Amino acid sequence: MVCSGSTVTEINRGSAGLAGPLANLSALTGLQALWLHANKLLTGDIVILKGLTNLKVLYLGYTGLRGFLGDLSTLTQLEELNVDVVPLGTPMPDLANFKKLRILSIWQSGVVGLIPASLSSLTNLERLNLGYNGSLTGNIPNLSALTKLSYLDLSSNKLTGNIPDMSSLIRLGHAYYSTEDYTLTVPALEVPLLSFLGDALGESLYYETELKQVNGTNDRFVLQKITELVKVETDATCAKFDLDQGLATIPMVDVKLPIPGPIGDKNFGFNTEQYAVTLKWMPILGAEVFVIESINKIVK
Repeated sequence: MVCSGSTVTEINRGSAGLAGPLANLSALTGLQALWLHANKLLTGDIVILKGLTNLKVLYLGYTGLRGFLGDLSTLTQLEELNVDVVPLGTPMPDLANFKKLRILSIWQSGVVGLIPASLSSLTNLERLNLGYNGSLTGNIPNLSALTKLSYLDLSSNKLTGNIPDMSSLIRLGHAYYSTEDYTLTVPALEVPLLSFLGDALGESLYYETELKQVNGTNDRFVLQKITELVKVETDATCAKFDLDQGLATIPMVDVKLPIPGPIGDKNFGFNTEQYAVTLKWMPILGAEVFVIESINKIVK
C-alpha cells in the first residue's frame, strides 16, 4: 500500500490469495493504482469500483470477478486496464470515455458481440489485446488513428471482413522473441544503400527478418527468413543494420514471460519485458549467423 499523506494512492494485492467478495473501496477516492490480479477466488461485481474516478491503473486479470465493463465508464483517467481471463461473458462496452488508455487487455474473458467503433478514438493506445474471445464478431474497426500501437492481438476470435489498412501504425515495429519456438522476429530492419564504391547513398531498404535460435545456445541465431518491405514508416524502435561493423541494433525486443502463481509452478498469465539488443553478423560455414553482442533490459 502506498500513501500520500493520509490518502491511499496505490494498493497491490496481486497473487495474494484473496478469496470471497471484493471489498467496497469507494471511500478511497484518491486511489490511482489497484492491482488485484491472480486471485482466482476473488469474486463480486466490478461495478463496485465505478466510484474510484482517479484510478489510472487497474489490473483484475485471473480473478473470479464478473460484470459489464461499461460500468467502469466513470473511470475516465484510466491509462492501464487488464481484465485477462475474467469470466465477463458480456458485450464489449462503448470505449469513448477511456481516451487516456495506453494499455487495454481483455484476453480470454468471454466478451461477446462487436468491437465498438469507439475503439478507433483511443489514440493513446500502445498495447491492445482482445485475443481468444471466441464470441467476438463483426469487422475490425478502423485502427489507422492508433499510431502509438506497439502491440496488437486480435487472434482466435470470429472476426470477419477485410483487414483494415494499418500502414499508419508505425509503432507496430517492435521486435518479438518467442519463448515457445525460440524465434526472434524483426518486423522492419533498415539497411542503408551503398554505391558501387561503398559510399552511403542516403537511402535505405527495409526487410522483415526472422531469426531462429541455434539449438543448445543462448546467444546465437541463424537467419531463417527475410522479406523486402515495399512500404515502411518507422520510428525510434526500428532496427538498423550497420554494414561497416556488421551490427544489427534492435532498440526494443518484446519478450513474453509467464507470471508465476503462488501455488507450485502454475502460471497466472504473462508479462512482457523489453530489451535493447545488438547482434553481430558472423557468417559461419555459409550460414547467416548472428551472435548477441549486448543485451540490456529496458526499465520503464
